Order: sequence, then structure tokens, then C-alpha cells
Amino acid sequence: MENKDAKGTAHYPGWSLPVLEFLYQDREITASGHETTDTDPGLAMTKDDYSLETYILSTNHYQIELLTTSIRRRNPERWWW
Repeated sequence: MENKDAKGTAHYPGWSLPVLEFLYQDREITASGHETTDTDPGLAMTKDDYSLETYILSTNHYQIELLTTSIRRRNPERWWW
């Protein structure tokens, strides 16, 4: 799941600070969710950089990690809804 290369660097997507600021400040969301193991992208996590997760939690909001849907389990042919 971390998709680490030979040097141990994780490669998976994550959020960016401008996007999180827009969602939490401008759109006033309460929480954000993602399928990956952390809010911060894999390259940042490899360097112990948890700045995006810290941002969310410092604003008295929360995040949902390893989020997934059960729709594919119910009907794998109808993955788009």
C-alpha cells in the first residue's frame, strides 16, 4: 500500500496545503477523507513530514484515512456510482 521503491521511499498521492486550506477555510468542510494511509503524500511521509495532517488537526477538524466504498463489492460492474 505504501508503494515503496528500492530505497524505501513511499510513492502514493496526497493532498496539498492550498487545496486543504480552500476546503476547510473557504468551503468550511468538517472533515476530509482519502483512500491512502495518510493525508500527506508518500514522498513527504518518507521524510517524516506530517505538515498537512498537522494542519487539519490543528484547526480542530478531523480526517478519515483508508476510506473506501462498498459499491464495488455490491456490484463490481457498476463502479461509477
